[in-house]
Amino acid sequence: MKAAAVVVPFTALCLCVGVWTTGLFNACYKEVVDERLPAPKQNWTKREEPERHRDDLRVWARPKHNYSHVGKVFYNRLPKCGSRAMKVLIAQLEEKNQFKFFTDKNLHAKALHGEPLLRFAQMIDKLPRPSIYEKHTYFIDFPLLDAEQPIYINLVRDPIERRVSAYYFLRYGRYGNDFAPILKLRRTEEQRNQTFDYCVVNNLKECSATEPNSFILTQYFCGQSTICTKPSQAAVEVAKENIRRHYAVVGVLEEFSSFLKVLEVVMPQFFRGASSEWKQIGSVYKENQAPIQTWVGHVQDQKPLTTQSGSNHSYPKVFYNRLPKCGSTSVKMLIRELKKRNGFKFFEDKDYEIQVLRGRNLRQFAQMVDRLPTPSIYDKHIFYVDFHQFGLQQPMYINLVRDPLEQRISDYYYMRFGRLGDNQTAQQRQRRTDEERAQTFDECVFNNLWECNASGAKGFLMTQFFCGQHSICMEPSQMAVERAKENIRRHYAVVGVLEEFSSFLKVLEVVMPQFFRGAQDTWREIESQQMEHQKTAKKIPPSGKARDIMRQRLHLDYQVYDFIKERFHMQKTQLGIKD
Repeated sequence: MKAAAVVVPFTALCLCVGVWTTGLFNACYKEVVDERLPAPKQNWTKREEPERHRDDLRVWARPKHNYSHVGKVFYNRLPKCGSRAMKVLIAQLEEKNQFKFFTDKNLHAKALHGEPLLRFAQMIDKLPRPSIYEKHTYFIDFPLLDAEQPIYINLVRDPIERRVSAYYFLRYGRYGNDFAPILKLRRTEEQRNQTFDYCVVNNLKECSATEPNSFILTQYFCGQSTICTKPSQAAVEVAKENIRRHYAVVGVLEEFSSFLKVLEVVMPQFFRGASSEWKQIGSVYKENQAPIQTWVGHVQDQKPLTTQSGSNHSYPKVFYNRLPKCGSTSVKMLIRELKKRNGFKFFEDKDYEIQVLRGRNLRQFAQMVDRLPTPSIYDKHIFYVDFHQFGLQQPMYINLVRDPLEQRISDYYYMRFGRLGDNQTAQQRQRRTDEERAQTFDECVFNNLWECNASGAKGFLMTQFFCGQHSICMEPSQMAVERAKENIRRHYAVVGVLEEFSSFLKVLEVVMPQFFRGAQDTWREIESQQMEHQKTAKKIPPSGKARDIMRQRLHLDYQVYDFIKERFHMQKTQLGIKD
């Protein structure tokens, strides 16, 4: 949990403002949609119960109140919070709704002071009406500078997701972005290849609690005052007060469509038709932005579960980083049959050793997979690979697991006796003496030999397969488990369980029809002739005591397995698939 422990203080103030802002937006949106009467006003400073929070915020979010009289809007946009999408939309609405849109070309977030701040306020004050002005800048109190205050709007995002997005954007930019090469020059190749996890765990400057970006959301709403230059609770309270007083709408990126609906009601002179306009241009915009969204883990791409029909999705490349002794031979045989019927390529890695890759070897492997033609499926016994760190398109992962203890028993005897049909165990058998081959699984467990040891190479194999190539994944730890879970959430379309193989095929048919259309029927045709040859040649059932001991030793893998089972069952339910 080390990484998580570092992230919490790093984003604590931003999370405080972020959660508060989300509550504010939800309250405002609820008022706009439901047209409920506002709650009685309460003393903000005396509020103690969280349940009152939303009611307090509803005081000023009145359904009948709008800003149709406002002639000037200031969008002091936060970086990596959907502001590019907003700029595209506003530019489209400019001509239709007859207002002027002024955009600042300086992409750096700036704090202004003294004479530059005064000149900037005067420039904004002289802009024609109606108009929207956008700039990466902290809140400005215009009346203090003898200028009229424009009404503010903004869009925020989960602070951690925003930070992750910014981290990779500053390394790789996005396709079609001339700004990216400039950013790359500021970092060495080694620095560009450092993952966000590495940055957090090692408390590097970009991920430190003292780094300027560590409370940037707070700063954007706090403003140009000296109190806003350092992280503090006072800065948070000033930010909240500015939002209450000066912002007509602050939306959250995770609810972008609702944000547009609120803007349409509150500021019709600027945002009339925003929702319908976004429906027309949104798909094109997202397509153009797809590469950078993939690199930086854009919130729309981080769905914890694929629960929609594959007819709406396209997965050009699938990576099956198969676990040993989890039905992968059966899945491979099925894919071989389906590639002919469904018209895709299947690339099988013939190296049956589990691989951990480092440095140049890992980069070359990622580049090799990236160059494979599409549509295609690639399979290999390998721990999860993060293609993002090399600036490459991430393939969609799938996998199949089984009860960790059963997997361990099956692997133990397979490595000694192979299977009934053709197999690759001759090499493995040569690595063991006759005495070692004759040892039962019980003897291995009771003598705590390396194959049955909790800290041995196979003591947390399932965790490693989903955790990946990172050094964190090389030692058994809770951090490795959490990293494995997060990779499953973000990068695996389907992870099935061998005990429910038919359901696994049903889910694949729905989620990835371009590859797995007809999987169930095909499996029925080949199952009987193939299954008999896949059984381990000799297997001695372990005792109950040995099972109990090994379950304890495999406790990390069981956490991952239970997580996968729960996720898979939820996926089946949401897809309407029954056993």
